[in-house]
Amino acid sequence: MLSDSQVWSKTFHMVCSASRCVSIVHHILQRRDELQKAGKAPSAAHALKRPIFVWEPVPDLCTPEEQDKFFAANKVVDVVSPNHMELGMMFEHVGWTEKSHAGQQLVQRITDSGIGPDGNGMLVIRAGKDGSYAYSKSGKIWLPAYHQPDASGATPVIDPTGAGNSFLGALAQSMVSEGREPFQAVGSVLSNSEIWKKALESWGDYQHYPMALICATVAAGFVVEQIGVPQIEVVGKGKELWNQTEFTERVRLYTQRVLRTLEEAPQRHLLVN
Repeated sequence: MLSDSQVWSKTFHMVCSASRCVSIVHHILQRRDELQKAGKAPSAAHALKRPIFVWEPVPDLCTPEEQDKFFAANKVVDVVSPNHMELGMMFEHVGWTEKSHAGQQLVQRITDSGIGPDGNGMLVIRAGKDGSYAYSKSGKIWLPAYHQPDASGATPVIDPTGAGNSFLGALAQSMVSEGREPFQAVGSVLSNSEIWKKALESWGDYQHYPMALICATVAAGFVVEQIGVPQIEVVGKGKELWNQTEFTERVRLYTQRVLRTLEEAPQRHLLVN
């Protein structure tokens, strides 16, 4: 049971079945409405806005029998994010790949059916070492995983456990973090890229989504570097370090890599076939 203050959170990340997802969203919105009518709403401006709901379907129920419930749940959340294997299982495919015609048709079917109250929500397919693929009715983008093998094939990845959960938790937070330092870092690196500007324009009112996905990718990169959670310490004047690295600095470095590959192969990032 959420406390009154928790009900007023800006974002909610849920890992559950489709039926449970619909129930949770309905309950939270109902509680907020009741508190508002009782004069117990916080004065913050965000209290008047609908919160962001990010849904991670529970793997055990990514089955063909759950398809109708999956589409119903999509309509009440802002982001739905199965991984590539789970999405494939639900629609009776051996995994999912963007390169296949069947994979592209499936994405089209899901986005056409509508995600979120206005139908413009986002499908984010997490593909492990291959990064993530994000689609909405207005835009689409592929982002590589933070850690890539070097020339010898070596990688800093120790344990991928929790990477998906961390990615989506960070995505939820980043979707309400416009203007903060990580977003400024992304903007400063990509500000002179005409390709990036045009890509953002295609997202319309949701231009912060690709930037939030960059932050989520970086966050997941910390989680896979050890067994367990990253090491966090505070140094200097309150500067927070994860695994001895500042989060915003990693965002900047990752965005520089994205810029290079974006300029070299824009079709790959923007999923132009």
